[in-house]
Amino acid sequence: MLLQIIIPKLKNEPLGVVIVESGWGSMVPTIVLASMAPGGAAARCSQLNVGDQIMSVNGVSLVGLPLSTCQNYVKVTNSSVTDHSASVLLLRATVHSTYHSNT
Repeated sequence: MLLQIIIPKLKNEPLGVVIVESGWGSMVPTIVLASMAPGGAAARCSQLNVGDQIMSVNGVSLVGLPLSTCQNYVKVTNSSVTDHSASVLLLRATVHSTYHSNT
């Protein structure tokens, strides 16, 4: 299922995510959310799950791009001075439990 998620964040705040390549067995060559920083913008929004495939960030498709290029697009959301949110389009193929911080 495709989901578009708006992640509220503070000015210059990172999304607080670690991403990895989806791998050769993936139906869609993109990146996967590997982890989230507790208390970070992505974790606070409570709508992302580890294992979600990220298709685009702020309208920029990440499909088929090298990991380093995808990391740069994610970093651009961190340094956005005027935007107080990031738009993430993701593919959720399986049901995951929602990430919750223990803090």
